[in-house]
Amino acid sequence: MSTKTKSGVSVQNGHIIVKTKHGDYIRVPLDYVIFFERRKTGYIDMVTTNRRYSLGNLTLKEILELIAEYGFCRTHKSFIVNLARVKVISEDGDRRYKLAFDDSNSEQAYVSRHFRKDFEQKIGLIIH
Repeated sequence: MSTKTKSGVSVQNGHIIVKTKHGDYIRVPLDYVIFFERRKTGYIDMVTTNRRYSLGNLTLKEILELIAEYGFCRTHKSFIVNLARVKVISEDGDRRYKLAFDDSNSEQAYVSRHFRKDFEQKIGLIIH
């Protein structure tokens, strides 16, 4: 049983346990997580296959340190995505991508120029 904890986030046996901004603790299988998004409000949203959770005071860096080994990748200053959930990669202007996901009709994330090379290398490992 492997447990990693950082700033109120725990990862244990393929599940993430986080505190929402309302003070509730939720436990979600990492396979269900589509992406994490830093909102303009400063809160982090965790988007899953069936809903969006608003988390407390966390940083994307803290989250990524715990979940990178589970197939997650930083793609933008505001996004960490689950590479296994990426369905469509579309060009979006000057060396950027827009991502669509297998379990979401409307949710999208982005890959910025800064994170593009790392994303391309990691998504290639998933596809091939």
